Amino acid sequence: MSKLKIASNQDLVILTLGGTDYIQKSTNSFNPYVLFPGANGVTPGKELWVSNAETECEIDESKYIRDNSNVNFYSIVGPRPRNIVRR
Repeated sequence: MSKLKIASNQDLVILTLGGTDYIQKSTNSFNPYVLFPGANGVTPGKELWVSNAETECEIDESKYIRDNSNVNFYSIVGPRPRNIVRR
């Protein structure tokens, strides 16, 4: 497990699948999505967020969703960061 450092005013995308959130510093994400491990096609919910202060988030890099642009969205360990708000 590692930490994702998030800058103030950083754009974020959170994908949600089966009660698990997956996060990435990004401005968007694109279909189709593939869940790893397993390489299964999935259809997660997508929300756009922005941080209102510097923060960090613990992530599990072994569990992720990859989008059509080969961007990995890593599983959040624990709750979502407090310093983010919906865009």
